[in-house]
Amino acid sequence: MRRIIDQVAGKVGIELAIVNEVSFLTSALWMASSGLGVSIIPSALFVRSHFDNLVARPLVMPTVSRAISIVTKRGRSLSPACQSFTEMLMRDLHGSVITRSS
Repeated sequence: MRRIIDQVAGKVGIELAIVNEVSFLTSALWMASSGLGVSIIPSALFVRSHFDNLVARPLVMPTVSRAISIVTKRGRSLSPACQSFTEMLMRDLHGSVITRSS
């Protein structure tokens, strides 16, 4: 995400003042919850957070997005658990554009 955010900010002339960078996005939520600043995180992570004192605001100008993929072996069917996970993921990403390739 950092590379994507840096690229988008650079394109629109925004200079970010990065003070801390974490490996786990839940750490960024904890830091924001503790009053250490703000964080840019995927919206799906915030929806599942347990930090009642935080509020999310979408980035609208500019928007930041990234593609995610589910990779499977061609010609193989998915196990019931994997099929269920795929359906849950697609349901949770209902606001995103989802494409399938064969």
